[in-house]
Amino acid sequence: SMYESMLRLGGFHRVRQGVLGLGSPKGEWKDTWKAVMDFVRSANHERQPLTALLETLRRAPFGIKEGPLPILVVAALLAKRDEIALYEDGVLVPEIRIEVVERLVRDPRSFELQSQHLDPRQRRILKALRSKVATDSAGSEGKELLPIVKALVLAVAKLNPFSRQTRRLDPPEAVEVRNMLLTATDPKKLLFVDLPAALGGSVATEKDVQEFADRLHDAVLALTGAYSRLLDEIEEQIRQVFGLHGTTVEVRNQLRVRSAPLVEFAVDSRLQLFVQELARDQLRGDWREAVGRIVNGGLPLSHWTDRDVTAFQLKLQEFESEFRRLEELVTEKQRSGATRVLRIGYLDGTHSEAAAVIPIDSGSESRIGELSEQVRSALGNGHTLTSYERNVRLAALAQVAASLLEHERTTDDD
Repeated sequence: SMYESMLRLGGFHRVRQGVLGLGSPKGEWKDTWKAVMDFVRSANHERQPLTALLETLRRAPFGIKEGPLPILVVAALLAKRDEIALYEDGVLVPEIRIEVVERLVRDPRSFELQSQHLDPRQRRILKALRSKVATDSAGSEGKELLPIVKALVLAVAKLNPFSRQTRRLDPPEAVEVRNMLLTATDPKKLLFVDLPAALGGSVATEKDVQEFADRLHDAVLALTGAYSRLLDEIEEQIRQVFGLHGTTVEVRNQLRVRSAPLVEFAVDSRLQLFVQELARDQLRGDWREAVGRIVNGGLPLSHWTDRDVTAFQLKLQEFESEFRRLEELVTEKQRSGATRVLRIGYLDGTHSEAAAVIPIDSGSESRIGELSEQVRSALGNGHTLTSYERNVRLAALAQVAASLLEHERTTDDD
Protein backbone atom coordinates (compact mmCIF):
# COMPACT_ATOMS: atom_id res chain seq x y z
CA SER A 1 0.00 0.00 0.00
CA MET A 2 1.01 3.66 -0.36
CA TYR A 3 1.25 3.95 3.42
CA GLU A 4 3.57 0.95 3.72
CA SER A 5 5.78 1.73 0.73
CA MET A 6 6.03 5.50 1.23
CA LEU A 7 4.99 6.80 4.64
CA ARG A 8 6.29 3.98 6.83
CA LEU A 9 9.31 2.73 4.87
CA GLY A 10 10.18 6.28 3.78
CA GLY A 11 10.36 7.32 7.44
CA PHE A 12 7.62 9.95 7.27
CA HIS A 13 5.49 8.16 9.87
CA ARG A 14 7.61 6.86 12.71
CA VAL A 15 8.39 7.26 16.39
CA ARG A 16 10.30 10.41 17.30
CA GLN A 17 11.25 11.05 20.91
CA GLY A 18 8.79 8.41 22.02
CA VAL A 19 5.88 9.81 19.98
CA LEU A 20 4.50 8.28 16.77
CA GLY A 21 3.73 10.92 14.15
CA LEU A 22 4.48 12.50 10.81
CA GLY A 23 7.71 14.38 10.21
CA SER A 24 10.85 14.62 8.14
CA PRO A 25 11.61 11.38 6.23
CA LYS A 26 14.85 9.51 5.76
CA GLY A 27 16.76 8.04 2.87
CA GLU A 28 15.78 8.93 -0.67
CA TRP A 29 12.95 11.24 0.43
CA LYS A 30 15.16 13.66 2.41
CA ASP A 31 16.04 15.90 -0.55
CA THR A 32 12.41 16.08 -1.65
CA TRP A 33 11.31 17.02 1.88
CA LYS A 34 13.97 19.74 1.97
CA ALA A 35 12.60 21.15 -1.29
CA VAL A 36 9.13 21.33 0.24
CA MET A 37 10.44 23.12 3.35
CA ASP A 38 12.49 25.53 1.21
CA PHE A 39 9.37 26.38 -0.77
CA VAL A 40 7.44 27.01 2.44
CA ARG A 41 10.16 29.32 3.82
CA SER A 42 10.11 31.28 0.56
CA ALA A 43 6.43 31.99 1.22
CA ASN A 44 7.07 33.87 4.46
CA HIS A 45 6.10 37.35 3.25
CA GLU A 46 3.29 36.42 0.87
CA ARG A 47 1.27 33.39 -0.05
CA GLN A 48 2.39 31.04 -2.78
CA PRO A 49 0.04 28.90 -4.90
CA LEU A 50 0.09 25.22 -4.09
CA THR A 51 0.32 24.51 -7.82
CA ALA A 52 3.80 26.11 -7.83
CA LEU A 53 5.00 23.60 -5.24
CA LEU A 54 3.44 20.71 -7.14
CA GLU A 55 5.12 21.82 -10.35
CA THR A 56 8.50 22.03 -8.59
CA LEU A 57 8.13 18.47 -7.31
CA ARG A 58 7.07 17.14 -10.71
CA ARG A 59 10.19 18.52 -12.43
CA ALA A 60 13.73 17.17 -12.27
CA PRO A 61 15.57 16.36 -10.16
CA PHE A 62 12.58 15.09 -8.14
CA GLY A 63 10.15 13.81 -10.78
CA ILE A 64 7.43 12.91 -8.27
CA LYS A 65 4.53 11.05 -9.89
CA GLU A 66 0.87 11.97 -9.45
CA GLY A 67 0.23 9.08 -7.03
CA PRO A 68 2.63 10.00 -4.20
CA LEU A 69 2.54 13.77 -4.90
CA PRO A 70 -0.60 14.66 -2.85
CA ILE A 71 0.47 12.29 -0.09
CA LEU A 72 3.80 14.10 0.21
CA VAL A 73 2.11 17.52 0.34
CA VAL A 74 -0.51 16.47 2.90
CA ALA A 75 2.20 14.82 5.05
CA ALA A 76 4.10 18.13 5.08
CA LEU A 77 0.96 20.12 5.93
CA LEU A 78 0.13 17.80 8.83
CA ALA A 79 3.70 17.54 10.12
CA LYS A 80 4.15 21.32 10.04
CA ARG A 81 0.59 22.31 10.84
CA ASP A 82 1.82 24.89 13.34
CA GLU A 83 4.10 26.55 10.82
CA ILE A 84 2.29 26.36 7.47
CA ALA A 85 -0.92 28.29 6.86
CA LEU A 86 -3.16 26.72 4.21
CA TYR A 87 -5.72 28.87 2.39
CA GLU A 88 -8.64 27.79 0.23
CA ASP A 89 -10.14 30.44 -2.04
CA GLY A 90 -8.37 33.07 0.04
CA VAL A 91 -9.74 31.90 3.42
CA LEU A 92 -7.62 30.32 6.14
CA VAL A 93 -8.24 26.57 6.58
CA PRO A 94 -8.22 26.05 10.37
CA GLU A 95 -8.30 22.25 10.25
CA ILE A 96 -7.05 19.81 7.62
CA ARG A 97 -9.95 17.38 7.46
CA ILE A 98 -10.55 14.61 4.94
CA GLU A 99 -12.91 16.77 2.88
CA VAL A 100 -10.21 19.46 2.62
CA VAL A 101 -7.73 16.85 1.39
CA GLU A 102 -10.25 15.61 -1.19
CA ARG A 103 -10.73 19.13 -2.56
CA LEU A 104 -6.99 19.74 -2.53
CA VAL A 105 -6.37 16.63 -4.65
CA ARG A 106 -9.25 17.43 -6.98
CA ASP A 107 -8.43 21.10 -7.58
CA PRO A 108 -5.13 22.32 -6.08
CA ARG A 109 -5.58 25.66 -7.89
CA SER A 110 -7.89 26.80 -5.08
CA PHE A 111 -5.15 26.50 -2.45
CA GLU A 112 -2.23 28.65 -1.28
CA LEU A 113 0.51 28.27 1.32
CA GLN A 114 2.27 30.72 3.60
CA SER A 115 4.97 30.29 6.20
CA GLN A 116 4.70 32.09 9.52
CA HIS A 117 7.77 33.87 10.94
CA LEU A 118 7.38 36.06 14.02
CA ASP A 119 9.38 38.94 15.46
CA PRO A 120 10.07 39.25 19.23
CA ARG A 121 7.09 41.56 19.85
CA GLN A 122 4.73 39.14 18.16
CA ARG A 123 6.13 36.27 20.20
CA ARG A 124 5.41 38.19 23.42
CA ILE A 125 1.81 38.60 22.34
CA LEU A 126 1.55 34.89 21.62
CA LYS A 127 3.00 34.08 25.02
CA ALA A 128 0.30 36.19 26.69
CA LEU A 129 -2.41 34.56 24.62
CA ARG A 130 -1.13 31.07 25.28
CA SER A 131 -2.61 31.03 28.79
CA LYS A 132 -5.94 32.36 27.48
CA VAL A 133 -6.53 30.21 24.40
CA ALA A 134 -6.62 26.41 24.55
CA THR A 135 -4.83 24.77 21.61
CA ASP A 136 -3.99 21.22 20.58
CA SER A 137 -0.26 22.02 20.27
CA ALA A 138 1.04 21.77 23.81
CA GLY A 139 4.61 21.49 22.67
CA SER A 140 4.85 24.80 20.86
CA GLU A 141 5.24 26.80 24.11
CA GLY A 142 3.56 29.82 22.60
CA LYS A 143 6.16 30.26 19.86
CA GLU A 144 3.93 29.44 16.90
CA LEU A 145 1.17 31.62 15.54
CA LEU A 146 -1.08 29.10 13.83
CA PRO A 147 -2.16 27.01 16.85
CA ILE A 148 -3.53 30.16 18.50
CA VAL A 149 -5.24 31.47 15.36
CA LYS A 150 -6.66 28.06 14.45
CA ALA A 151 -8.05 27.58 17.97
CA LEU A 152 -9.77 30.97 17.80
CA VAL A 153 -11.14 30.42 14.30
CA LEU A 154 -12.37 26.92 15.13
CA ALA A 155 -14.08 28.14 18.30
CA VAL A 156 -16.17 30.53 16.22
CA ALA A 157 -16.62 28.20 13.23
CA LYS A 158 -18.23 25.61 15.53
CA LEU A 159 -20.81 28.05 16.92
CA ASN A 160 -24.44 27.25 16.15
CA PRO A 161 -26.41 29.62 13.87
CA PHE A 162 -27.81 31.62 16.80
CA SER A 163 -24.39 32.29 18.29
CA ARG A 164 -22.99 33.18 14.87
CA GLN A 165 -25.45 36.03 14.32
CA THR A 166 -26.68 37.32 17.69
CA ARG A 167 -25.71 40.82 18.76
CA ARG A 168 -26.84 40.17 22.33
CA LEU A 169 -23.25 39.86 23.53
CA ASP A 170 -21.29 41.28 26.44
CA PRO A 171 -18.81 42.74 25.78
CA PRO A 172 -20.31 44.29 22.61
CA GLU A 173 -16.89 44.09 20.92
CA ALA A 174 -17.42 40.33 20.70
CA VAL A 175 -19.59 40.94 17.63
CA GLU A 176 -16.68 42.43 15.70
CA VAL A 177 -14.29 39.77 17.00
CA ARG A 178 -16.66 37.07 15.73
CA ASN A 179 -16.93 38.68 12.30
CA MET A 180 -13.15 38.93 11.98
CA LEU A 181 -12.60 35.32 12.99
CA LEU A 182 -15.27 34.07 10.58
CA THR A 183 -13.63 35.86 7.64
CA ALA A 184 -9.96 35.57 8.63
CA THR A 185 -7.57 35.54 5.67
CA ASP A 186 -4.23 36.55 7.21
CA PRO A 187 -3.25 35.10 10.62
CA LYS A 188 -0.64 37.76 11.36
CA LYS A 189 -2.85 40.68 10.44
CA LEU A 190 -5.76 39.13 12.32
CA LEU A 191 -3.90 38.61 15.58
CA PHE A 192 -1.53 41.55 15.64
CA VAL A 193 -3.53 44.28 13.88
CA ASP A 194 -7.25 43.63 13.42
CA LEU A 195 -8.17 42.06 16.77
CA PRO A 196 -6.27 44.61 18.90
CA ALA A 197 -8.00 47.41 16.96
CA ALA A 198 -11.44 45.78 17.43
CA LEU A 199 -10.85 45.50 21.17
CA GLY A 200 -9.90 49.15 21.48
CA GLY A 201 -6.26 49.01 22.39
CA SER A 202 -2.69 48.75 21.19
CA VAL A 203 -0.15 46.04 21.93
CA ALA A 204 2.86 48.32 22.34
CA THR A 205 3.71 47.54 25.99
CA GLU A 206 3.60 44.48 28.21
CA LYS A 207 0.58 45.94 29.99
CA ASP A 208 -1.16 46.51 26.64
CA VAL A 209 -0.45 42.96 25.61
CA GLN A 210 -1.94 41.53 28.80
CA GLU A 211 -5.04 43.72 28.54
CA PHE A 212 -5.49 42.65 24.91
CA ALA A 213 -5.21 38.99 25.92
CA ASP A 214 -7.82 39.47 28.67
CA ARG A 215 -10.26 41.30 26.37
CA LEU A 216 -9.91 38.70 23.64
CA HIS A 217 -10.47 35.96 26.19
CA ASP A 218 -13.64 37.68 27.42
CA ALA A 219 -14.92 38.15 23.87
CA VAL A 220 -14.40 34.48 22.98
CA LEU A 221 -16.12 33.41 26.22
CA ALA A 222 -19.08 35.65 25.31
CA LEU A 223 -19.34 33.94 21.92
CA THR A 224 -18.96 30.35 23.08
CA GLY A 225 -21.34 30.96 25.98
CA ALA A 226 -24.01 32.83 24.01
CA TYR A 227 -26.28 29.81 23.57
CA SER A 228 -26.04 28.78 27.23
CA ARG A 229 -26.99 32.30 28.24
CA LEU A 230 -29.97 32.14 25.89
CA LEU A 231 -31.17 28.97 27.63
CA ASP A 232 -30.74 30.64 31.03
CA GLU A 233 -32.70 33.67 29.80
CA ILE A 234 -35.49 31.41 28.52
CA GLU A 235 -35.64 29.67 31.90
CA GLU A 236 -35.80 32.96 33.79
CA GLN A 237 -38.70 34.15 31.65
CA ILE A 238 -40.55 30.86 32.21
CA ARG A 239 -40.00 31.20 35.96
CA GLN A 240 -41.41 34.73 36.01
CA VAL A 241 -44.39 34.11 33.74
CA PHE A 242 -45.48 30.82 35.36
CA GLY A 243 -44.54 31.81 38.91
CA LEU A 244 -42.02 29.00 39.41
CA HIS A 245 -39.16 28.72 41.87
CA GLY A 246 -36.35 26.43 42.93
CA THR A 247 -33.56 24.76 40.97
CA THR A 248 -33.74 24.07 37.25
CA VAL A 249 -34.74 20.47 37.98
CA GLU A 250 -37.43 21.61 40.41
CA VAL A 251 -38.81 24.13 37.92
CA ARG A 252 -38.97 21.44 35.25
CA ASN A 253 -40.79 19.11 37.66
CA GLN A 254 -43.31 21.83 38.63
CA LEU A 255 -44.19 22.31 34.97
CA ARG A 256 -44.55 18.55 34.49
CA VAL A 257 -46.86 18.19 37.51
CA ARG A 258 -49.03 21.14 36.41
CA SER A 259 -49.20 20.00 32.78
CA ALA A 260 -50.04 16.32 33.30
CA PRO A 261 -53.74 16.83 34.30
CA LEU A 262 -54.31 19.15 31.32
CA VAL A 263 -53.24 16.80 28.52
CA GLU A 264 -56.64 15.21 27.83
CA PHE A 265 -58.46 18.55 27.96
CA ALA A 266 -56.27 20.70 25.71
CA VAL A 267 -58.06 21.29 22.38
CA ASP A 268 -55.97 24.03 20.75
CA SER A 269 -53.19 22.29 18.82
CA ARG A 270 -50.43 24.61 20.06
CA LEU A 271 -51.47 24.37 23.70
CA GLN A 272 -51.96 20.62 23.32
CA LEU A 273 -48.40 20.16 22.10
CA PHE A 274 -47.16 22.45 24.88
CA VAL A 275 -48.75 20.48 27.73
CA GLN A 276 -47.99 17.11 26.14
CA GLU A 277 -44.29 17.88 25.92
CA LEU A 278 -44.08 19.32 29.43
CA ALA A 279 -46.03 16.41 30.90
CA ARG A 280 -43.45 13.88 29.71
CA ASP A 281 -41.34 12.24 32.39
CA GLN A 282 -38.33 12.45 30.10
CA LEU A 283 -37.65 15.02 27.38
CA ARG A 284 -35.09 14.61 24.65
CA GLY A 285 -32.41 17.19 25.27
CA ASP A 286 -32.81 20.31 27.36
CA TRP A 287 -36.40 21.01 28.50
CA ARG A 288 -35.87 24.73 27.90
CA GLU A 289 -35.16 23.97 24.24
CA ALA A 290 -38.47 22.07 24.05
CA VAL A 291 -40.43 24.98 25.52
CA GLY A 292 -38.72 27.54 23.30
CA ARG A 293 -39.24 25.45 20.16
CA ILE A 294 -42.97 24.95 20.80
CA VAL A 295 -43.65 28.56 21.77
CA ASN A 296 -41.85 29.87 18.68
CA GLY A 297 -43.71 27.65 16.24
CA GLY A 298 -41.28 24.74 16.01
CA LEU A 299 -38.11 26.74 15.30
CA PRO A 300 -35.12 25.24 17.19
CA LEU A 301 -33.41 27.67 19.55
CA SER A 302 -30.09 27.02 17.84
CA HIS A 303 -31.52 28.72 14.73
CA TRP A 304 -33.20 31.68 16.45
CA THR A 305 -32.42 35.26 15.60
CA ASP A 306 -32.53 38.12 18.10
CA ARG A 307 -36.03 38.92 16.81
CA ASP A 308 -37.11 35.39 17.72
CA VAL A 309 -35.89 35.97 21.28
CA THR A 310 -38.13 39.04 21.53
CA ALA A 311 -41.04 37.18 19.94
CA PHE A 312 -40.68 34.38 22.50
CA GLN A 313 -41.15 36.83 25.36
CA LEU A 314 -44.51 37.95 23.93
CA LYS A 315 -45.74 34.52 22.87
CA LEU A 316 -44.89 32.97 26.23
CA GLN A 317 -47.33 35.38 27.89
CA GLU A 318 -50.05 34.16 25.52
CA PHE A 319 -49.25 30.51 26.26
CA GLU A 320 -49.36 31.17 29.99
CA SER A 321 -52.78 32.83 29.73
CA GLU A 322 -54.19 29.88 27.80
CA PHE A 323 -52.44 27.43 30.13
CA ARG A 324 -53.87 29.16 33.23
CA ARG A 325 -57.41 29.24 31.85
CA LEU A 326 -57.30 25.54 31.04
CA GLU A 327 -55.79 24.86 34.46
CA GLU A 328 -58.71 26.66 36.13
CA LEU A 329 -61.25 24.65 34.14
CA VAL A 330 -59.61 21.31 34.88
CA THR A 331 -59.14 22.16 38.57
CA GLU A 332 -62.82 23.08 38.95
CA LYS A 333 -63.94 19.99 37.07
CA GLN A 334 -61.89 17.76 39.34
CA ARG A 335 -63.09 19.62 42.46
CA SER A 336 -66.79 19.66 41.63
CA GLY A 337 -67.17 16.47 39.63
CA ALA A 338 -69.29 18.44 37.12
CA THR A 339 -70.04 16.97 33.71
CA ARG A 340 -69.08 20.27 32.08
CA VAL A 341 -67.06 23.29 33.16
CA LEU A 342 -67.28 26.68 31.48
CA ARG A 343 -65.03 29.69 31.87
CA ILE A 344 -66.30 33.18 31.11
CA GLY A 345 -64.20 36.31 31.19
CA TYR A 346 -64.70 40.04 30.59
CA LEU A 347 -62.04 42.62 29.79
CA ASP A 348 -62.86 46.14 28.58
CA GLY A 349 -59.35 47.55 28.37
CA THR A 350 -59.65 49.82 31.41
CA HIS A 351 -60.10 47.36 34.26
CA SER A 352 -58.59 44.08 35.28
CA GLU A 353 -60.17 40.98 33.82
CA ALA A 354 -63.28 39.63 35.52
CA ALA A 355 -63.71 35.90 35.09
CA ALA A 356 -65.54 32.93 36.53
CA VAL A 357 -65.25 29.17 36.22
CA ILE A 358 -68.70 27.59 36.20
CA PRO A 359 -69.26 23.88 36.91
CA ILE A 360 -72.40 22.48 35.26
CA ASP A 361 -74.08 19.30 36.42
CA SER A 362 -76.76 17.35 34.61
CA GLY A 363 -79.51 18.86 36.74
CA SER A 364 -78.73 22.37 35.52
CA GLU A 365 -78.74 21.61 31.80
CA SER A 366 -82.49 22.03 31.37
CA ARG A 367 -82.66 25.43 33.09
CA ILE A 368 -79.59 26.62 31.18
CA GLY A 369 -81.24 25.59 27.93
CA GLU A 370 -84.44 27.52 28.75
CA LEU A 371 -82.58 30.75 29.59
CA SER A 372 -80.42 30.38 26.49
CA GLU A 373 -83.53 30.22 24.31
CA GLN A 374 -84.98 33.34 25.95
CA VAL A 375 -81.78 35.28 25.40
CA ARG A 376 -81.47 34.03 21.83
CA SER A 377 -85.06 35.05 21.13
CA ALA A 378 -84.47 38.51 22.56
CA LEU A 379 -81.36 39.04 20.47
CA GLY A 380 -82.74 37.71 17.20
CA ASN A 381 -81.47 35.29 14.59
CA GLY A 382 -77.72 35.75 14.20
CA HIS A 383 -77.74 34.44 10.63
CA THR A 384 -79.78 37.41 9.37
CA LEU A 385 -77.88 40.13 11.24
CA THR A 386 -75.38 42.53 9.77
CA SER A 387 -71.88 42.63 11.22
CA TYR A 388 -72.73 45.85 13.07
CA GLU A 389 -75.90 44.40 14.64
CA ARG A 390 -74.06 41.22 15.61
CA ASN A 391 -71.36 43.26 17.39
CA VAL A 392 -74.01 45.33 19.20
CA ARG A 393 -75.63 42.16 20.54
CA LEU A 394 -72.32 40.67 21.58
CA ALA A 395 -71.47 43.90 23.42
CA ALA A 396 -74.84 43.76 25.18
CA LEU A 397 -74.19 40.17 26.23
CA ALA A 398 -70.76 41.23 27.51
CA GLN A 399 -72.28 43.98 29.63
CA VAL A 400 -74.79 41.57 31.15
CA ALA A 401 -71.99 39.09 31.85
CA ALA A 402 -69.89 41.87 33.39
CA SER A 403 -72.67 42.89 35.75
CA LEU A 404 -73.16 39.28 36.86
CA LEU A 405 -69.43 38.81 37.34
CA GLU A 406 -69.19 42.04 39.31
CA HIS A 407 -72.09 40.96 41.50
CA GLU A 408 -70.38 37.63 42.13
CA ARG A 409 -67.12 39.37 43.02
CA THR A 410 -68.90 41.78 45.41
CA THR A 411 -70.73 38.86 47.04
CA ASP A 412 -67.46 36.95 47.47
CA ASP A 413 -65.84 40.01 49.06
CA ASP A 414 -68.71 40.30 51.52
